[in-house]
Amino acid sequence: MNNAVGFRAAVRPRHWVFVLGAGALVVLFIGVKHLLYPADLRLTSLKDIVQVELRLQIVFALGAVGYLYLLRRFHPERFQFFDAAGNLRARADAAPLFGIRRGDSWLHIGAGTALISLTLTGLYAYVQMLNRTLPAPEVMIPSMLFAALLAAGSAFTVTAITRFGLVVCLHRTIPNGLICLVSALVFGLPQVFALQSGWLSALLACLIGWLATRSILETRGTVWAWMLQFSRDWVLYTALLSMLR
Repeated sequence: MNNAVGFRAAVRPRHWVFVLGAGALVVLFIGVKHLLYPADLRLTSLKDIVQVELRLQIVFALGAVGYLYLLRRFHPERFQFFDAAGNLRARADAAPLFGIRRGDSWLHIGAGTALISLTLTGLYAYVQMLNRTLPAPEVMIPSMLFAALLAAGSAFTVTAITRFGLVVCLHRTIPNGLICLVSALVFGLPQVFALQSGWLSALLACLIGWLATRSILETRGTVWAWMLQFSRDWVLYTALLSMLR
């Protein structure tokens, strides 16, 4: 990728401590949701779920801030290298599997990928979560508004821990392609066990995670990574809230 400058540090135990820590936080978040959410979501009110989610997200956002603090302390140079909005029009390296050509602008890649993420996640939610039934507008619209709030917070935490965090601790220690793979798996695999999820959802999460991490490496910023995660979470939260009474 075009921001690689070569390897300057060996992989040390503390690098993998951050990787395992990121994975542990994702698993913990999913596990706590299973404990707090009722077995039948359709018997729960919108207000109750939003309150549970907001409390959870505040706690895990604080955890993400603590994670970022440790990153900054142990990897200050690399933290500052990526700690910015980045160049939203940065030129990408080739990724034929995703139809990305060398020199393509991340302005087009990011916007296009976000749209594809919305579409694919929407199809998944429509079939797997809503049983091919669209909620009435008076249910869908409030759900979309609350979902946007929850998705914004969720995208921050996920991006900070499993994307930005792993890029900072692993950059120039292992190949960039492997960083993207590690990030994708750390977030994506636990989604198999998430609420209203499964292998298909986990696969989509891995693909979005791979592209989001690549965007950080190539743009030196987190804007596109956050946008890609937000697009996924917004659709899933909308579907989840639409299921409630």
